[in-house]
Amino acid sequence: MCTPAADLGVRLRRRIENCPDESYEGRTDSNGFLRFVVEPASWSRLYQIEADLAAYYVIAGVIPSLTAASVELSVMGSSEPLHLSLLISPSSFIVYTANLVPRPD
Repeated sequence: MCTPAADLGVRLRRRIENCPDESYEGRTDSNGFLRFVVEPASWSRLYQIEADLAAYYVIAGVIPSLTAASVELSVMGSSEPLHLSLLISPSSFIVYTANLVPRPD
C-alpha cells in the first residue's frame, strides 16, 4: 500500500559554476507534494534534490537503511513545468520526471 510522504524535509539546490549554490528548502504537504518555483530563465542548470529519509522514518518508528535520497538532474531551458516524483521506502527510492500541465492547488 502506498501512502503520501507528508511532512518530508526536502532541499533543492541549484548548482551554478563558479558561484555559491542557491538552496531552497521545504516540507511536503499532506498529499506528499512540494512545489518549488524557480524562474524559467534560470532553468538551464544542474539541480540536486535531497530528501531527509532518516528524520521522516524515525518519526514513523522505522529505522531506514537509507538516510537520504539524493538526485541530480539537468534541466535545459524548458518553460514547461517539471514534475519530479520520488517514491520512497525505508530501503530504496525510485525517481521519474515528466512535463505536465500545472496541477490545481
